[in-house]
Amino acid sequence: MHRKSNLKQQTDFYNPFETEKYVLSLNNANKYKSTVFTAYQHYCLTKKITWVLPRIKCRSAPIIVPTELRISKVFGRCSLKYITTFQISKHELRPDDVSKIV
Repeated sequence: MHRKSNLKQQTDFYNPFETEKYVLSLNNANKYKSTVFTAYQHYCLTKKITWVLPRIKCRSAPIIVPTELRISKVFGRCSLKYITTFQISKHELRPDDVSKIV
């Protein structure tokens, strides 16, 4: 869980340099800082403050592919409606093909 930082209490929003310096000093991931900067950019636009959004490199999260066992556990708790929907999509059946099966 992220701790809420008191950004407004820590910096003067009308001073972009000070705000930028404070956000970059936070001990958070770059993705979080980028989100804060995007919000601050909207603030600057509404208050007509001149500020250029800095570029921050963000690492994308790795893609986690669920195992067959995990998929089986999830579907073991699903209703028949969702299991049927998954099976139809898994085998790439179109609604037209399904209507011919019944």
